Amino acid sequence: MARHSEEECAYCERDLLPLSYVEGEDERLYCSVKCATVGEQRTLAEAAHVQTNVGTTDSAHA
Repeated sequence: MARHSEEECAYCERDLLPLSYVEGEDERLYCSVKCATVGEQRTLAEAAHVQTNVGTTDSAHA
């Protein structure tokens, strides 16, 4: 999920209220603890996916 601006939640893309955001362990900004929890899990899953694809080749281009 691409973020459109620094004023949006990294998970649900809802606007962040000034001084009313949560910084997740992944250093992204979220609008609530619930979004932070789910967003952090998504970040970990994306990182694991990238690591499993490192070193693999596309058989169509091999």
